[in-house]
Amino acid sequence: MKPSIKFEIKEEKDILSIIIYRGYDKNSDETRWSYVDSCHPMSKMELHTLKNFLQEYLHNNDWY
Repeated sequence: MKPSIKFEIKEEKDILSIIIYRGYDKNSDETRWSYVDSCHPMSKMELHTLKNFLQEYLHNNDWY
């Protein structure tokens, strides 16, 4: 299965921003990436808090 979402981290000093892209197939062998959004820049501690939140959310809402 081809990935349909891609993340990029933009880092400036101690501040990080997450950039989100969505993939779509231009043809059977090429994926194009479109910019979707970026998260507000955050510190590494804030990024860690986000990670913990997402882990807990996925754990509590396990759809599989």
